[in-house]
Amino acid sequence: MSRYAHRRSTVHSAPAAGKDAARPPACSPARSPARRLAPALTLALALILALFLAACSDDPAAPDPGPPPVESLEVTPQALLLEPGETQALEIRADGTLRTDLSADPPISVESSNEAVVRVTGGGTLEAVAPG
Repeated sequence: MSRYAHRRSTVHSAPAAGKDAARPPACSPARSPARRLAPALTLALALILALFLAACSDDPAAPDPGPPPVESLEVTPQALLLEPGETQALEIRADGTLRTDLSADPPISVESSNEAVVRVTGGGTLEAVAPG
């Protein structure tokens, strides 16, 4: 038997009885603390990544924030005189765009502060009722 084969066989042989019996064989290294924690760390990192991705995703089921608020509103005419029974349509521009449908998003409502003097139809038309 060659010298090399003899060394190889002694490295893989079982430990002798006595104080060296508790040590693992030289060919099977003991697991280090880092190797024992690796599966737990991998799971923790995967969980953190999943939570991060869930928080950043564009969920189609998320509620729609709706249209942006109107920042500027122009009403024409700004002043007018009507006799009882006469009507006048208002021209309303929201953020510079003419709004013919006041119920579109965002909806615009036109109200009278005194319905006994002037009424407002749903389309933004004024109707004089009485002097006032």
